[in-house]
Amino acid sequence: MSDKQSKTQGFQLKFRHVVVFLLISAVVLFICFRLSLKRRLNAEYARIRAQGYPVNARELDDFYSIPSDAKNGAEVVEDALIKKVTWSGDKADKLPVSGSVSFDTRTDILKGESLKLVAEYMEENREFLEMLYELRDYNYARYDTDLSRGFAATLEHLSPLKKAAETAMEESIYRTSIGETHNAIRSTETMFALGRTLSKEPTLISYLVKLAIDRMGAASLERTVNMCELDRKQLDRLNALVKSAKNSNVFSRAIAGERAFGMSAFRSQQDMVSVTGMPGPLYLLYAASGLKDKDELLYIDLVSMFLDASKKPFVQRNTAFRKAVRDTKNGVSVWNFGAYIIMPALSKVSDLSLEYLAQLDATKVGLAIEKYRLDKDRLPEKLADLTPTYLDEVPVDPFDGKPMKYLKKGDTNYVVYSIGKDGTDNGGTEPKGGALRSMYDVTFTVERP
Repeated sequence: MSDKQSKTQGFQLKFRHVVVFLLISAVVLFICFRLSLKRRLNAEYARIRAQGYPVNARELDDFYSIPSDAKNGAEVVEDALIKKVTWSGDKADKLPVSGSVSFDTRTDILKGESLKLVAEYMEENREFLEMLYELRDYNYARYDTDLSRGFAATLEHLSPLKKAAETAMEESIYRTSIGETHNAIRSTETMFALGRTLSKEPTLISYLVKLAIDRMGAASLERTVNMCELDRKQLDRLNALVKSAKNSNVFSRAIAGERAFGMSAFRSQQDMVSVTGMPGPLYLLYAASGLKDKDELLYIDLVSMFLDASKKPFVQRNTAFRKAVRDTKNGVSVWNFGAYIIMPALSKVSDLSLEYLAQLDATKVGLAIEKYRLDKDRLPEKLADLTPTYLDEVPVDPFDGKPMKYLKKGDTNYVVYSIGKDGTDNGGTEPKGGALRSMYDVTFTVERP
């Protein structure tokens, strides 16, 4: 063998050794990468469980629980719904909330044929509404739904629940139209009680339905203040509703629930294929490569940021939510396919949550103004006049960190407002359509007829 052949064979042998070494190194690095991801995931699971939150859909179903000795308000709702009379056709279209007629729920009064129509509807639903009013004595509810099914779980009670709230609001409109203040307040209490039945249900869609119902309750309360002369005891009853609605961790539970749904989906080939539309063979490659675990870690991190933000003091939440939104936009792309598809629309829901809480605070201030007016026979010049007798302190607007705004409009009318998510003081302007639909404030308005 020539020296040249010997050198060539030696080079080839060394090359093969290098290739084998590189392959072994790549395998070792990949194994270390996968083990590192698994360790990090296990650590995240342990951290979440230590906080008392679920990490999968089965645990989420257990998380959705009420005390064993508590009365279940969901049973009251389900029994009442059996008695509900639902109209259809032209008669249904003429109802002021569930129908299609234009009706200002703050100041419009039912008259003539409209009044007769709604009176008939109320009479047909009298038993239904009386049964719902029993909810005021129930602090807990657990609807019959199986959250262990993950994203396949059905929440069939939500639509009937919202329709029940619409009927209660129609009753409130009817009662204020005929001057029955006591019964109008009862209707408002029913709406907030219906919303309260969703307080323990840990899903975003349930939270959004609760917001919709509570906003109907707040609108009914605002209407009652506009249309009726309320005494101190009645104002205290309404204030108790607002206080109870605000002092809850419903949004945090909803975020925790969505996180558990997502974590379950990452662990299930069937769920991931169903949710993402990813073909089975591609999913196997996605899982084997470690990209699935990497996406799950990103998903957990981002959703947890929103959860942490939702638990911060009220005045700090907007800043925390904004940071979570920025990090989500910067952190999730189509390259993080699983996280990109599964990530819930928490940025929009966080805005709605802040607006809802701001509306409750504006309502609380409005009720304090009414107490002041009752005692002094005039409106306060500024909100500071309400402290400490009628308010412990003037609530802070979560959108700018400043005190809530207040504008007098004559001797008896006024608006209390937050500047809302656009961050601009629009002078107490309410939502409009068209190009100006995003330029509005979150208001509590009194325009006495």
